[in-house]
Amino acid sequence: MISFRCKRSMRCAYRPWTALTVAALLAMWGCRATERIPAGAPVILISIDTLRSDHLPAYGYGKIETPALDAFARDSILYKHAYAHCPLTLVSHASVFTGLLPAEHGIRDTT
Repeated sequence: MISFRCKRSMRCAYRPWTALTVAALLAMWGCRATERIPAGAPVILISIDTLRSDHLPAYGYGKIETPALDAFARDSILYKHAYAHCPLTLVSHASVFTGLLPAEHGIRDTT
């Protein structure tokens, strides 16, 4: 258990802020980029509706083989924590290509 008690009032005021600052710095250090993307690198977006990344060998799944996709992934940067703004393909693609949230671009699923 953490105690913020101290004898001098001035030190006591700084103690919680110091702990929060250290925690924030540690969190930012943990989120740092591990690889640098070269300037001018091409961006290729592969979009396959209803395909889960956790069912691809490039992400550690071993029950199927996708040799062409695996070879492409070996020479690429994989995003392991990329999430869709919406579970609907049309709305998600609109967000990816415009940089806007679904509430901002206003596109709804029209199927």
